[in-house]
Amino acid sequence: MRNFLSFRHILKICMLCCFIYSCGKETKQVDEKKEENNEPPITIPAGDVTVACYYFPNWGPVAQSEWNTVKFAQPKFAGHQQPKVPEWGYENENEPTVMAKKIDAASANGIDAFIFDWYYTDEGTYLKEALEQGFLNAPNNNKIKFALRA
Repeated sequence: MRNFLSFRHILKICMLCCFIYSCGKETKQVDEKKEENNEPPITIPAGDVTVACYYFPNWGPVAQSEWNTVKFAQPKFAGHQQPKVPEWGYENENEPTVMAKKIDAASANGIDAFIFDWYYTDEGTYLKEALEQGFLNAPNNNKIKFALRA
């Protein structure tokens, strides 16, 4: 199960990179065509767009937490500095105070919503604590919306 989850996460990251790369290329082509046709650029009215970010909730005390990967990382080549300590330290996102800090940072920088990765298997839900214990109990959770990605 662990190898499958790791493969799935690597696949998601690769797909996201391809998506971002292709969006950049497509945007340039559209902009070039508009310049050729002398069409004005599209302006998006304020408030009509919701900016959401994908939130992978695996930074807590669970055995499969990604913190173990970060904490015990080893240098792989000359100049590769590992392990690196995150700017905010090794936090447990299941804690409402930790999630409150993330909500403040996101909302202050234009993020309107978190899309929480949500797993449901035959054994039940998985990685739900960041949402149920952290986000929903954060005192400032009214600053940002949320959705589930199942």
